[in-house]
Amino acid sequence: MARFFQRSPWGTIVITVLSIIVLVWRSAAGDDSPRRHSGDTAPKSAGGRLESDALITATIRRLENLNSISAEISLKMTVFGENFTGTGHYEELAPEKHARQGVLDTPVMPTKFRLHLEIPAPGAAAIDHQVEDNILEIVCDGRSVWNYTSIEGEKKLTEINLTEMVGILGQLSRNEQRLLQQRGIVLPSPVGSFPALGGIAGTLQSLRYWYQFDPTPQVSYFNAGDLPVWKLTGRMRSDILATLRRKVTREEDRHRDLEANLPDAVELYIGQKTLFPLRIAYFSYGGEEQRSQARPLMTLDFPHTCENTSTITSNNFVYVPKINSVRVTKDYLRDLIPEIEF
Repeated sequence: MARFFQRSPWGTIVITVLSIIVLVWRSAAGDDSPRRHSGDTAPKSAGGRLESDALITATIRRLENLNSISAEISLKMTVFGENFTGTGHYEELAPEKHARQGVLDTPVMPTKFRLHLEIPAPGAAAIDHQVEDNILEIVCDGRSVWNYTSIEGEKKLTEINLTEMVGILGQLSRNEQRLLQQRGIVLPSPVGSFPALGGIAGTLQSLRYWYQFDPTPQVSYFNAGDLPVWKLTGRMRSDILATLRRKVTREEDRHRDLEANLPDAVELYIGQKTLFPLRIAYFSYGGEEQRSQARPLMTLDFPHTCENTSTITSNNFVYVPKINSVRVTKDYLRDLIPEIEF
């Protein structure tokens, strides 16, 4: 059988789109289990109106107070007419928890986490045994953040070294620290709260930084009306979108039409009573900002989660590289704060 990759560059499509979206989200979890909460904890403005930014802030603060999180992930993606489905698992351990276990290694108080996603080949490629499943794995072991991908057997591993990152951040001037604060980070801060790096809080930080949300969330429902949620709708900021387009064009010369599949719109669903993200849905306007309706690009659902479980310990996040890695600490910081020379 002729390999599907020869007829459609789906391997390149998947890894490129995943790489783009990984910049926006690194992890997330949802709502399908009992939680500690006391009614509707969403903040209101002085006039009694719920505001999107305040809701995201309150959700981030609640997530940062959890000891641990475990979540199953369901993924659906449509790119260039191909439909992909995937499954995965996410685990997180708060810095206070593993600090008590004596393994706090850096001043940035790293949230340990592990994200694993598998996306089987679509259609004809799925029955071609020469084609491997696509794998994305991101692990913070307390010392480094490892990003591993395997697409059609082509493996790549990058490392963000946290000690190196702490040293660089420690040399920032006050003005440079203000630039970092504009990204929602006030040092010292948990690694899981850094945009585009990891942890559920970091996911929401990324969304808030990358997208301009409508001021007021809408009321919606999951589970046939049994689960009330807040629906927040956002469009990618124009400066971020311009930077992303340049990045895609530079890295994917052979497939410039990938610009038509950028996640330039998003819908975020947060449980009204739990302040927990249930779904992140990305959409694309196909590079045409004036289009009235966006096309669904990628949806992440989180059907099964568990908070503050004793089964998640530091041992869950031990990472042993299986291939040689490339250190990208400065590259990450350049993407995070392009105004600063690193």
